[in-house]
This record gives sequence, structure tokens and C-alpha cells, in this order.
Amino acid sequence: MSLPLEVAPKQMGQLPPSTSCNSMVANPINGASFTENQQIILDLVTGRGFLNPNSVYVRYRFTATGMAAGNGQMIGTPVYSPFYQFQMLFNSQVVENIVDYNLYCEDMINVKTDVAAKQGLSQAFGYGSTTAAFSMNSVNGRVLGTTPDSFTLSAPLPCLLSQSESYVPLFLFGGVRIILTLDTIANMFNSTNIPTGYTITNFELCYDVINFDPAVESYYSSLANQSGKIVLKSSSVATGSQPLSNGASGSFQLPFNYRLASIKSLLLHNSPAVAPGATTGNGKHCSLDVTTNNGDYQFEIGGVLYPPRSLSTVNNKAGIISELCLSLFGNKNIASNSLGLTPGTWNVTSASYPDTYTAPGMFIVGVNTERVPSSNSMLTGVSSLLAPINVRLNINTATGQACQVRLFALYDALIEVDVNTREVRILQ
Repeated sequence: MSLPLEVAPKQMGQLPPSTSCNSMVANPINGASFTENQQIILDLVTGRGFLNPNSVYVRYRFTATGMAAGNGQMIGTPVYSPFYQFQMLFNSQVVENIVDYNLYCEDMINVKTDVAAKQGLSQAFGYGSTTAAFSMNSVNGRVLGTTPDSFTLSAPLPCLLSQSESYVPLFLFGGVRIILTLDTIANMFNSTNIPTGYTITNFELCYDVINFDPAVESYYSSLANQSGKIVLKSSSVATGSQPLSNGASGSFQLPFNYRLASIKSLLLHNSPAVAPGATTGNGKHCSLDVTTNNGDYQFEIGGVLYPPRSLSTVNNKAGIISELCLSLFGNKNIASNSLGLTPGTWNVTSASYPDTYTAPGMFIVGVNTERVPSSNSMLTGVSSLLAPINVRLNINTATGQACQVRLFALYDALIEVDVNTREVRILQ
């Protein structure tokens, strides 16, 4: 007979007695203080153990100078705002390159984290201000205090390694390097009294390495396929942008030449083409509706339309939120998702948008392109290897200003590790 699950003894494996967890900290190899347009370069310790993907995060001190008290407004999610570009190199070969990395991270926080959660993380992410009472609007940026204003920040670092679905065998890796390129002051602040300078110091990349017995590593290596490769499933994002002129109206088809084998979802981030300011809103940190409530959105991959019926801002703009939920959470119930959207941040158009850090535009169009949503299979998305991705826009009310259309393509990435040569390739 079989016992009921409620009374059946639990069968659990035991860890080898020599198992240990080492908390590693990587410091920049090219300096100790960094400012706009500079790079932060970090090397990971490899050759031993397994990386715990959930443990990867950064921490640093941010110091802004030269602004009037209470007037400097930092846009977006402050902990990510400085990082314009992210690059990862395996054995000196670039395997991941994400431009507009700060926008991608901010969009993920804004649409996956509700106001309450953002408030709880405000100290680490940098939201709000130490000189003013906290409010719901405070979780969309930061008011700087008296110059110099210095504060510490910390957050996860989304990348191929941190988004792996299993532990990463660093003992089989060669060199691993991460390069973060810093953004300009003009793109990070929305105020007439922006800082004249900023510096990042005490920068640290933290991660845990789990060490098992040599017998475990030997057995793990024996699980390689016939080609001597071990394959891990992870995910990343491809980014790109296309201009949209002031006064644009009619039908547009904007191509994005991403060559990807498994695209899981597409996110559209439309923003003003100019830097933040008193008359230009929050710049690229603002995602707005270029149709001004009078048009529709649709994507095309390999001749197939996603979704089959275009997303109309005239007939049902709220329906775009449901599609956005499906693009991020797969087959999870739409009502059980946590979104950080509000009416003020959602209903932002190219003709009318707020110009304060407290209300950045969060009108993000998303569609799910998985063949089986949330499947545990190796590659679940659709391919764009043979044709570009097209963003189809129908704009019936002319745009109120020049815009930049950014497309984020979230895709499956396979990390292929050669157990004999330590060569690591990314299949995407």
C-alpha cells in the first residue's frame, strides 16, 4: 500500500560532509572611484565550486555634488540609474551586451514590483528622500539633499549568470569579467538644478560559491553529453532602438535585427528622444504612448503577428495591461500579479506627460511569444534567426515630440560548458 502524503516519511538527501559556502566579493580592478562615461570592470573568481545565481548582487556608495538643496531629482530606480551598459565576457569573448541596461532593470522593477514592495526596498534601491516624508510617489525616484549628498545602494544584478535556472559550475569556467558603463548626468536627473558631478565608490559585486567534495565535481563532469558539453538554461535580454520623428502619424513598421533562437516575450519602451528637463519630462526613463490614445500596437516575428489582433489604445487600452501581465508571468493568473503601475504613470502620451521624477511614464506594451508559456522545456520561445522583428505602429494622432522606440526582447540562453577545454559558449 502507499501511505498518504500527510504521514509519509520525508526522504531527503544529505550533503557531503565537506560542503561549504563561501561569500565572495569582487572589487573593481581599474580603480576605486568612478564617474559618468567611465567603466567599472570586475573579475570573478573561477576554477572552483558552483555559483548560486540568487546570491549575485552589487553594493556601492553614490555621491552627488553641486546641486541646490532639495532640488536634485534622480529619475527611475536610483540603484540602476547610473548603469547605461552591461557587458559580460567569458575568456575575453563578449557573451552578453545589454545597452540601456538601466532602463531594462527599471522596467522590470516597475512592472513586477508593486508600490508596497518598492517601499519596503526603498532603502536599498534608493527611493525617496531622507529629508521628506515618505509617500506613494516617493517610490519612483529620489530627491537629493544638501550637496554633497552621499548614500549607499544595493540590488540584484540581472545577467546570464544570475538568471541561470541551476547552479553554475565555476570550477569548469575560465575567465569571467563584468563591465558596467556609467551614464551621463544629463540622462539621470530631472531638474534645473542637476548635480555638476557624481562619483561611485566602494563598489562591490557579491556572490556565493558552494564547494562540494571533489567526487561531486567529478560526477557532475561525467554528466556531459556525447560532445563533452554540459548545458545550463538561463535567460537574458536583447535591446535596440529606432527613432520616431516629431509629428509622426500613419502606419509604421520598425525593424529590429535580433537573431535569437527562442524569444519568450517582447516589451516596448517608447520615450522622448531628448534628455530630461523642465519641458521634456523624464527623458528616456519615461515610457509613453506614442499613439496618444488613438492607435494600436503589434509585433511581427517571421511573418507571424503577436498578438493576432492588434492592441488598440482606442477600443481597450486596459487590455494592454493584461497582455503585459502574460508577457512577464506566462500562464500565471493575471489578477494574482503584482504591478507597479498607477493611472498617473500608465496614461502618459507623447503629447502630455509629467515632468517630475514622482510620475515617470510606465506605459509599456508587452506580448508573450512562448510556444508553451512557463514550460520547463529547453527552448520555449519563437525564433527570429531568419527574419527581423518588426514593431507595427498605427498612429492616428501625430506625435507631440520626437521619440525613441526601444524594444526589449527577453530570450532563452543556453550556457554550454566544455568539461575538457573550459570553453564556454552562449547559444541564444
